[in-house]
Amino acid sequence: MAAAVSDHRPAVADGGKLKLDKSKDFSLQLAPNRDILKELAESRAELIKKSGAELKIIGFAVEAGGQEELFS
Repeated sequence: MAAAVSDHRPAVADGGKLKLDKSKDFSLQLAPNRDILKELAESRAELIKKSGAELKIIGFAVEAGGQEELFS
């Protein structure tokens, strides 16, 4: 399984396209997403017990800013 999940999602989903209205400010309310990797890691022992299979959980994080330090 692979996933690239953001930390946040729109708090309210609109049913369609929002019309452009330059006379009004636009704001977007965000809500946190579940921490899927944390939930999998916490349930790892139970998953191994149920399946009998070896299970490796590998995760990564991409953060905004500071990329220069990562790649220098």
